[in-house]
Amino acid sequence: MWIPHEGSQTEFCESGCFEVLYGGAAGGGKTDCLIALASRNILHPKYKGLILRRTFPRLQEVIDRCYESYPGLGGVYRTTQHRWFFPSGATILLGHMQHEDDMYDYQGKQYHFMGWDELTQFTQKQYEYLVLSRARSVEPELPVEIRATTNPGGIGHRWVKERFIDIVSPKQVHIDLQTSTSRQFIPGLVYDNPTLMESDPGYVKRLEGLPELEKKRLLFGDWETFEGQVFAELSQTTHGCAPFDIPPEWERVMVMDWGFAKPFSIGW
Repeated sequence: MWIPHEGSQTEFCESGCFEVLYGGAAGGGKTDCLIALASRNILHPKYKGLILRRTFPRLQEVIDRCYESYPGLGGVYRTTQHRWFFPSGATILLGHMQHEDDMYDYQGKQYHFMGWDELTQFTQKQYEYLVLSRARSVEPELPVEIRATTNPGGIGHRWVKERFIDIVSPKQVHIDLQTSTSRQFIPGLVYDNPTLMESDPGYVKRLEGLPELEKKRLLFGDWETFEGQVFAELSQTTHGCAPFDIPPEWERVMVMDWGFAKPFSIGW
C-alpha cells in the first residue's frame, strides 16, 4: 500500500482544488502520487480515470509503475486497450497524445479523474481541450479532479508557468473568474522524497553535476530559467519587483538591439 510522505506529497494528495500542479524538481515522487490518486475511487462501478503522457514510449514508464500497485487492488491490464479494469467495473485508461490532433481521440468520452504526467510536454490547446470538455461527472459522489505533475522546461514551460506559477504564491488557491474553478501549485523537491534519498543518496550529487540551467530546473525547481537564456543567473525573485505605477517625473530611457540575425527589439 502506497502512502504519501509528509509535506508536499501529502498536500498534493489532499488538495480539494479542481486543478492542482505538483512538482518543479526531479525526484519528488510525482508519478507515484499521480498513479495513487487515479485509483482513489476505483470502488465506484462508474468511475473512469485517465493518465496521460505525451508519447507512448514515455507512457511505458507509467505502465510499468502501475504494475507495482494496481494488481494488488484487483486491477487487470488489457494491453490492447491500454486500460486497467477493476472488480467494481471502474477503469483507468493510460493514454498519450503525440500529435496535436490526437486530443480528438478522446472526443465523446468523459473522465472523473485526469492525470497529466510531465505537463510541460503538452501544448496548451491539448490541455485546455480535455480539461474543459472531457472532465465531467454525472455522479454526485464522484468529483471531477485534474492533477498534473511536471519539471520546468519543455515546449509547454511558458503556458504552464502562466497558468499555475505566476498567478498566486505556491500553495495558495486561485479561483478562475471565467470558469469559477479552483487552481493550485504545490512545489516539490527531491528532499521531499525520503524513500529516494535513502535508497539512492548519490542522486542529489548527480543532479548537482548537471549544467547550470538543468541543475536549476531539476534540483531547485526553478521556473525562471528557459532555453536560450543568456544570463542564467537572473531570476524574477532576486532581480524583479512587484508591478507599480511609474512616477511621471522619472526619466525615460529607450534601448534598442538591431538584431541582424533575428527580429530587432526595442524596450523602454
